[in-house]
Amino acid sequence: MDDSATRTARLLGDRYELDERIGAGSVTEVFRATDHTEHRTVAVKLLRRHLADSESVRARFQQHAYLASRVTHDNIIPVYDLGEDQGQPYLVVEYLPGESLSEYVEHEAPLALDQALKLTHEIAVGVGHAHSRGLVHGDLRPHDVLFTTNRRPRVGDFGLVIATEGEQRQPEDAVARVPAYAAPEQLADEPSTSESDVYALGLILYELLTGRSPFHGATSASEEERFRPDPVWEFPAEVPPDIRRLVLGSAAADPQARFVDGIELAEAISEAIAEERRTRRFGSRHGPRAQRLEPESDYEPPVLAPRSAGLPSLGSAAGSGAMGTVLLALVFLAIIVVLAGAGLTFMRSFNPTLVAPAPFERPSPAVPTVAAPAATPSVPPIPTPSPTVALTGEEALVPQLVGLRLVQAEPWLKERRLPFAIKEEHSDQYEEGEIISQFPLALQALRQDEQVELVVSLGPRDREVPSVVNQPIADATKALEELKFSVEIEQAFSDTVAIGTVLTQVPEGGERAPSESSVRIVVSQGSQPATVPHLIGQNFRDARVTLGRLGLGAHVVEQPDATRAPGTVISQFPPGNSAVKKGSTVTLAVAAPTSQ
Repeated sequence: MDDSATRTARLLGDRYELDERIGAGSVTEVFRATDHTEHRTVAVKLLRRHLADSESVRARFQQHAYLASRVTHDNIIPVYDLGEDQGQPYLVVEYLPGESLSEYVEHEAPLALDQALKLTHEIAVGVGHAHSRGLVHGDLRPHDVLFTTNRRPRVGDFGLVIATEGEQRQPEDAVARVPAYAAPEQLADEPSTSESDVYALGLILYELLTGRSPFHGATSASEEERFRPDPVWEFPAEVPPDIRRLVLGSAAADPQARFVDGIELAEAISEAIAEERRTRRFGSRHGPRAQRLEPESDYEPPVLAPRSAGLPSLGSAAGSGAMGTVLLALVFLAIIVVLAGAGLTFMRSFNPTLVAPAPFERPSPAVPTVAAPAATPSVPPIPTPSPTVALTGEEALVPQLVGLRLVQAEPWLKERRLPFAIKEEHSDQYEEGEIISQFPLALQALRQDEQVELVVSLGPRDREVPSVVNQPIADATKALEELKFSVEIEQAFSDTVAIGTVLTQVPEGGERAPSESSVRIVVSQGSQPATVPHLIGQNFRDARVTLGRLGLGAHVVEQPDATRAPGTVISQFPPGNSAVKKGSTVTLAVAAPTSQ
């Protein structure tokens, strides 16, 4: 199948119809698509066919896509769904039709100092949030940052290039990062880290401040020679020394000299913003249209409407003056008569086992009174009592709610506009979601200036942690989250356990842990890639032994070379310092014996 061909009328998972090919990278093709289930436009990233043919790449892609789907943040493009079609994994993400950061930089940079710092801060916050969840981007560049309709930057494609690390690549299908944003250790085929992402963030900040890259002409690279000139740092005069040091510290050649992750960088930028405001250096413009972008750095949560504070008063509807007074008196008299005749009937209709209110006391905040659960094994649905019984002018009678589930009681209270407050506590006697106690007590009056106070069970404080070792990561996290545990995911190499399978967990299965506490699981990344040594100049027999110790094979090809001793390695592929899977074969070209 030709990767470059535009696919149309293709339906993925009986849900996503590919409408138009809108982009392509070294790892995926990107399509605008229609989600026929949610009735929305989405973006579908389909793993390239030649990469999908590799079982290890396919498994790593699915694992990194799954990890990315669990990271939610305002500055990260959300992952909606994962799937596979005709052997090609895909992920479904938010469709953002706006411009990318690379397009914005091309037309608007250099930016004003405050705008450059605020924009980089938002991006670093999103990347740092991913770092805190154990996820590294590995190929961060302006092209991966898209703007929402309200100009909020969002970062996408976390970990997709990392999924191809460790693969033996041929020159025609090499997955090469853009050298202008790759850290030195990445160009040396070392694993990507959070410090690698910090390096790219430093270069992005430099471009926002200057409108250019410190590497002139570095836009692509081959597998054999990833050359990049030394950086040339030329800051505008408006950029103060402390900001220059921040950029150079982020983009240091030595990973140990950089900020450790996006969170640390974001904190440094935040401090720099505060310092610039104190020294009143903000607002300097060295870009032609630098004020057009206003990233949202302050988020105000929506204000929730308060619950109704009181009950409707019959007196307010009775009118004023003598006629109103007479009418109000008649209404109260009628209600009293109805209550006297129907009170017991109401109690029995609401709860057949109820004869008199249970002897509960008003629960104190520290130690609430816990009522015994109902004797019947199943809780009947709440009947609808007569409004003339429930409402008594400025008071309302509260039914027996203890032992019911909150989802049963809440609609009844809302329908009658009875204000209520909920407090949650752990309980070994009541199931999660069941009401432990209430005030006012059953069939007591609720005055207009009061509210129903409910204590709802969170279930037992401690739960048994299930064993998820040797389970796929998706099954493991589902099992833990269903029991209200939060999941922390780490990754480790393993030669014996399949990619995406849980290696270990803390606490171990069978132990008890507080509800909503964290369970840390370590997930297999597969075998650790081997680094190909430099073998040129060695005797091929010695080279073969060296490769064997690393778990690599050797394929020897003789070539005439009168300048080298017979059997000397004159070239190799992959080249030295390349990362390959264990069990891969290294081709050695050796000098052939000279003819006599």
